[in-house]
Amino acid sequence: MMSWDDRESERRPDADKASSWLQSSALIVRPDQADWSGRYELGAIIEQFTAANIQAQNAIGMSPSYLRSKRKGFSTAEY
Repeated sequence: MMSWDDRESERRPDADKASSWLQSSALIVRPDQADWSGRYELGAIIEQFTAANIQAQNAIGMSPSYLRSKRKGFSTAEY
């Protein structure tokens, strides 16, 4: 049997009012993105987070023009 370290978890303060959140995606879930049980399917989740990632990159300055000028890019795997 494995022993358990019973130390108390680290307590971290809540985010203060000066902290800001970035809304990165607000896509609508379409009926064809549901699986057989009516829940969000894996492909739709990947699509949602891909769109959110692109919006977050633009918010921090990784715009298409920046990526072209610095010759940066991403490779995409088929999913």
